[in-house]
Amino acid sequence: MRSAFALAACALLFGAPPSEANAAPAPLAAWVEDEGFRIQSQDGHWRLRVGLQLAVIYQPLFESSGNDWANFGLTYARPYVSGSLLRPWLQYWCSLEFRGFPPFLLDCYVDAKPWSFFGIRAGQFSTPQSRHESRGPRGILFPDFATVADYFWTGRDRGAQLYGETQFLDYYASFTAGTSLTQTISTPGNFQPIGRVSLNPLGAMGQAYVRFALAR
Repeated sequence: MRSAFALAACALLFGAPPSEANAAPAPLAAWVEDEGFRIQSQDGHWRLRVGLQLAVIYQPLFESSGNDWANFGLTYARPYVSGSLLRPWLQYWCSLEFRGFPPFLLDCYVDAKPWSFFGIRAGQFSTPQSRHESRGPRGILFPDFATVADYFWTGRDRGAQLYGETQFLDYYASFTAGTSLTQTISTPGNFQPIGRVSLNPLGAMGQAYVRFALAR
């Protein structure tokens, strides 16, 4: 009984029993499940991840002039770096598209999101009109994105965005320059305000379109 009371007093005074306090810290540079390869500081506030999003397609062609059994192509080839600065909620993401030549900057932004219901994003990012683009390539089932969603989507642009994501309600409001990805100079007088509110009566949107897509 005395040992049990001693453990309880230790937990109240110091926050955890000695066995938990001596637990091994997270590795500073390693491949970690659900994170990939990353390097971080001792406190976890500074973090760097390096990765690649790659999709290769194979489409045999059957034509009257002859069949092509060696028709390979790239849907996307996107090296990226991401991580956090100063605090875990101050994050960054930068990626390049190498599908064609010359390669170009696809995304590069900084996220300040101290709370789930309020965040600020600045840089070059996906405009929030299409929900189909809310998840990365690994969250969809096929290498092709939805044709109708892409047709109405306003693409990526440079600017700032206020947003929040809660259990039942998401909102986004962005103000961008109205320029294309490969356009280096903004046209005077061009701008593009976009807003979206999503109601999720069954709960927050998952990381994939079906529940079992990312199941282990």
